[in-house]
Amino acid sequence: MSETVHIHRRLVRVAALLVSGALTAVIAVPAAAAEEAVEAPVEFVDVDRSPEFTDEIAWMGETGISLGYATTAGREYRPFGRVTRDAMAAFLYRYAGSPEFEAPSEPTFSDVTPETSDFYVQIEWAAAQGIAGGWSDGTFKPTRAITRDAMASFLYRFEGGSAPSGEQVYVDSDESPEHADAIEWLATQGISQGWVNWRGRVYKPLQTITRDAMAAFLYRLEHGAEPVTAHAPVLAPRATVWVTASTLHLRAQPTWNSAVVVSARRNASGTFDGAREHGWQRVEMGGVKGWAPSEYLRTTEPSFTVTRVGIKVDELWFRDGPSNNDTVLMKIRRGERGEFTGVIRGDWWQVRFRDRLAWAPAMHMNVVRPFDAAAVLRTAHSQVGYRAVSYNDNKFNDWAGGRNPWCMVFVMWVFDKSGFKQGVPFELLYSDWAREALASGIVDRTVTAADLKPGHVVLVDWPPYTGPTHAGIVDRVVGSNVILVEGNTSDGTGDPTRGVFVRERRIVDMYGVFNPDEFARVNGY
Repeated sequence: MSETVHIHRRLVRVAALLVSGALTAVIAVPAAAAEEAVEAPVEFVDVDRSPEFTDEIAWMGETGISLGYATTAGREYRPFGRVTRDAMAAFLYRYAGSPEFEAPSEPTFSDVTPETSDFYVQIEWAAAQGIAGGWSDGTFKPTRAITRDAMASFLYRFEGGSAPSGEQVYVDSDESPEHADAIEWLATQGISQGWVNWRGRVYKPLQTITRDAMAAFLYRLEHGAEPVTAHAPVLAPRATVWVTASTLHLRAQPTWNSAVVVSARRNASGTFDGAREHGWQRVEMGGVKGWAPSEYLRTTEPSFTVTRVGIKVDELWFRDGPSNNDTVLMKIRRGERGEFTGVIRGDWWQVRFRDRLAWAPAMHMNVVRPFDAAAVLRTAHSQVGYRAVSYNDNKFNDWAGGRNPWCMVFVMWVFDKSGFKQGVPFELLYSDWAREALASGIVDRTVTAADLKPGHVVLVDWPPYTGPTHAGIVDRVVGSNVILVEGNTSDGTGDPTRGVFVRERRIVDMYGVFNPDEFARVNGY
């Protein structure tokens, strides 16, 4: 279609409005009076930032519907910016050919005046045509981002559309009852494709609109497009769905004020039972059926890290339901790890231990954080070169609240700051610290080079080998020696000042080594 035909379509539309009396031909107040004077065509320097809508954005500048923003590099369209309500009025005013219009001396909206709005004339024009309305408090909210349902009504009224009589195209159009006819009309005009997901074709009426999408809508309105048709749902009953919200409460009925029957964390899975109602789906999780908004569910399995759990108490009964009255399935002792499914009922979690699903009180569960040896070593090395103020007077003892030999205090500090404090004992005396480590049963006493992994913790025993008296964090192995990051040590140059330094030690002097992840496990993490 040629540009001449485009202009003709807009003139016909304006003429129809004049004949109907909707427009008043009087002395004009120009559309861009409050804007920088820019004449079409406008060429945008950032048109390629939205490859999908390059032609549509360029057309907005060529026709003068959008004037963009002035920058030192040229005029920008800013395709990913949000369309505000005042900009929407300006787009339609220019699209209509910037008709002559005398704005009223008394503003229609309390928050849109000639002094406060660059688009006073355009907003008043849109209000006079019945295209744009405001709120019951008398405001227009000009700088608020326009939602997709409101945009549909602006175009619907602008074109004088009529309610479609065919099948519902967008499965969620009735989620915005006030604008449902306008949304469905968009489909008949091919203006919005929407999205296709497991529910079918969706419009997402309450989302705001980016400027590149707005260009596409107006371009299709002008040039015409094939009508959009409904899309069959792709989700069959008994299909698995996953939660996308951080926490999702499934409810007894498909309404927000209905009682919560079960809760689920992000990536928890459930089973769709085939029931749908007004954008809600009924899903079974943890043996309970509840309703959830479909926008918080997905049908493709997400990529995520399983949340591991341990138990805080010595032993715990796991049951087939979320109460102490439900049948006991198994007894788990501290030191075993399972997986949290993400499903919650009251104060109980659904978990998987020994490949069996069961329920346990959340108060007795620990979430297991992954051991990150690299993070431990980064934290340890960040302190290398620190020197104590005086004997046992240092920031690590200040942190722990003690004034004792502090090699193990440095280790404790490093693991705490690395987010894995459960990986080492916490004791202010070295003898107590070493005793707790050894009592855990996970210290390897036959230390070889292969046992010394980065981030693991060693107990050091100097000749004449009467027992461990020092601690450090393994950095790497070099031949028959191990490189440690140590606290409460000298720098090896003869300077007696104690501090944090990297030292090379003989493997034969290693009394034992332990994996912090194993120490956490046996203690319920």
